[in-house]
Amino acid sequence: MTAADARAVERWRYPAPYDVYDRRSARSLDPAAEPGRYFAAENKEHLAGFFEFERQTEEGTLRFDLSLRPDLTGEGHGESFVSAGLRFAEDRWDADSYEVEVDSFNDRALTVYERLGFSPVEGQAVSDGGRSAEYVLMRSDGTPE
Repeated sequence: MTAADARAVERWRYPAPYDVYDRRSARSLDPAAEPGRYFAAENKEHLAGFFEFERQTEEGTLRFDLSLRPDLTGEGHGESFVSAGLRFAEDRWDADSYEVEVDSFNDRALTVYERLGFSPVEGQAVSDGGRSAEYVLMRSDGTPE
């Protein structure tokens, strides 16, 4: 991910209730500060989204986060987008399992992850940038298909 990609992501605006995913200064991206953590996903040479990866344990669990460009959400791209990102991660990190935290209200994302073989592990209340939210931690052993 380049600095220009990060600036583009920070301009993305999602419709409510997904506007909680708008990137504000508290959650700003700095790919130069953490090389190898953020990766841009392109579609026909245009930024379509990005992934953030972070190894969680020595046992091989890889936690990820992602964003799909707002105009591409709700259009049926979720499964292929997540699958492509995790295939990329498998080639790079050889993870044994994958974890993602999903807002409990985000039925679209929960459905995508369940279709890809993720299972809920636990729910947890956390504070994220001043907002309280309920998250569902989902895990998949092995690379989802």
